[in-house]
Amino acid sequence: LYVNITVSKGDAAQTAIEYGKICSQVFPAMGFICSNMKVKKYDLNISPDYLANKSKAKLYAYLSVVPIAITNAAVVLAVKLLFNVLLKILFKNMKSQKINQTNKTERRS
Repeated sequence: LYVNITVSKGDAAQTAIEYGKICSQVFPAMGFICSNMKVKKYDLNISPDYLANKSKAKLYAYLSVVPIAITNAAVVLAVKLLFNVLLKILFKNMKSQKINQTNKTERRS
């Protein structure tokens, strides 16, 4: 994960303010990403450019996904969904049976 950002505004003071804002947002985000995901190599470069008129950003990322992890996640999700649906259906049937039984006992008396 490589991030290169060049911060630039028309005015030097605005460039400095924008540079501070960008740094205060990007560095914690990069720290969060690197601490919660497996990142082998990473570099973050933020630099102010007082002469240019436009800001630039480049992001290079190489992502790899293990197919078994996706398959396992899908199976777990399917089982949880199926379990929740079955429980709702069973409870609905049990409630309807109880209501039918109470209606039958009321009719007899």
